[in-house]
This record gives sequence, C-alpha cells and structure tokens, in this order.
Amino acid sequence: MILSKVSTILAHVTPILCQFSWTSAGLSVVSQLLPIFTKITAIFSDVASVLPNILSIVLEVTSVLA
Repeated sequence: MILSKVSTILAHVTPILCQFSWTSAGLSVVSQLLPIFTKITAIFSDVASVLPNILSIVLEVTSVLA
C-alpha cells in the first residue's frame, strides 16, 4: 500500500526533477548562496539572544522614568 503510493509519487516527481537539470553553474550558485544564508541565520539568532536584555533595560528605564 505505502510502496504503491511512493512509486506513484516518484512517477510524478521524476519528470519534473529531470526538467530541472542541475548544471555545474547552478550548483556553484547554490553553494555560494549557502554561506550567506548561514550568516543571516546567525545574525538573527544573535539578535534573538540580545532581545531579552534590551527588553529588560527598556523596562528598567521606563520604571525609573515613571
């Protein structure tokens, strides 16, 4: 049952994948973009780790001003 579903899915997907023939140029573009994405995710994780500190500072300042 499961095997037949997998085979029908593969039958539909394989021609589509064959149309997107990965050339070496396409692969090199992808490999150049991957480090950029990892840098962006690292920046987002740094910002996310700093956010609670910023929020606590803002709360302290507002409590002092109030």
